[in-house]
Order: sequence, then C-alpha cells, then structure tokens
Amino acid sequence: GAPTRTWIPPQFPGHAAGETRNAFDPARAQELLAAAGFPAGAGFPAVTMAFHDIGPEETARMERLAAGLAELLGVEVTATPMESNGLFEQVLDPATHPDMVANGGWCADFPDPQNWLSAYWHSEAATAVGMGYSNPEADALMEEADRIVENERRLQLYGQAQDLLVDDVAGIFYMHNNLTFLIKPD
Repeated sequence: GAPTRTWIPPQFPGHAAGETRNAFDPARAQELLAAAGFPAGAGFPAVTMAFHDIGPEETARMERLAAGLAELLGVEVTATPMESNGLFEQVLDPATHPDMVANGGWCADFPDPQNWLSAYWHSEAATAVGMGYSNPEADALMEEADRIVENERRLQLYGQAQDLLVDDVAGIFYMHNNLTFLIKPD
C-alpha cells in the first residue's frame, strides 16, 4: 500500500493531497503518552490489535507492526488474528470496540466522497456507531454535501468533514492499498 494521512484515497474526488497531520512521529507520540501520564508507555494498558485472519503473510505483517509499536512506544501490543465475521461483530459493537485496535478498511461502492464519508463516518452509520465516533459538526457538513448537486461546493463540504476526521483521529489513516492487475490484451 501507499502511505496516507487521509481517508479518501488518491484519484478519488475529495482526496486531500498534501495532508501531513498525524504523520509518523514516534517522538511526538512519546510526548503525548508522557503528557497523558504514561511516560515511556509505563502503566499503559495492554492493547489488542485485531485483524482479519487471511493467512500467514498478513499475520506476520501485523505481528511486525505490533512489535514496532511496542518498541517505539513502550506499550504492550498483541496482534490477534480473527475470522472476519467475528471481527466485524466486535468492531461494530460499542461494548467491545473501545477495548481493541482493529485493522480494517473500506472499499468504495462508487467513486464519490459521500461513499467514503457519510456511509462510514456519519454518527448514524453502523461503523461510526460501533466505533463510538460522533461529531455533530462533521455530520452537518456531510448532510449538507449529501443534498447538494453542485460538485465544487459538495467537494468543499466533504473536504471540511474529512479535515474534522483527521483532527479527531477518528481512525488512524495509514495506507491505501495498491492493486496491480495483469490483463491479457485479447
């Protein structure tokens, strides 16, 4: 995948090229942990990082990520492979989601910011409900953009909503998948 700091990927309407907030910065993360009362990660609760069990390569990748987070931040992170349905049930359940970090993603049904934002991050969307994310200001921006036909204004409103997602750290946006296809010419 390609590193990112935004939710909407490149080549989709509404992508925020040049976003730098929440970039990889272990020193800043350590400062924030210390300010929250967990210097060098001391006393921070153990973190379970759940992910789709799609095979040994994914497990190895997620274990490397967990080990890297533990090394950089001094926190205990356990990579836990889960069957997709069980993972989705836990992610979408407000009772269980706050106790875990889940690696997941989204693939748009159609190339429009509405499908990336309103369908996923609006306070009434199943995923946002499950994750406990709610921002009335972002909701209002998405709702207004959803009703507008004029594209330039829609993109502006969706851009403001995405800015709020990044400010809120609604999710840790770290990569967009790159897919390569080989198509026989005939």
